[in-house]
Amino acid sequence: FFAHLLISKENVSSNSFFASALITCTPNDPRSGDSYCVETYREGSYCTGEGICSNPFRTGCLHNVLPDNFTKLRTCNSYDDANATGRGDCAISRFDYDEVRILNQNWEGAMFSSWIMQIVLSELLDVPTTIET
Repeated sequence: FFAHLLISKENVSSNSFFASALITCTPNDPRSGDSYCVETYREGSYCTGEGICSNPFRTGCLHNVLPDNFTKLRTCNSYDDANATGRGDCAISRFDYDEVRILNQNWEGAMFSSWIMQIVLSELLDVPTTIET
């Protein structure tokens, strides 16, 4: 597991740092490629062309944890690119809702609550939802 800490001159002067827990991999390598991502994360992760393991929950938490009982994809949000629906990562909302953006600050309890709210809104209620940090 490799975590990256991005430090810039601006971050040092403002005492704010951005931590990213990305797992690096080697594309098309039998040992440190797709199989490594699945072993490290879970089924559904793969080694991207940028050499980073993909999020195994990109299609939705319920869709991945309960695949036999919950086949619906999560609702697309503003972080998804134009090809997300074509790849099968998400589905366009059937409703004309504005995106809900959840701000959770840096409190652990608020982060867990935010994840639950995002799952309910984007996977059960078809509301585009993002978590702002």
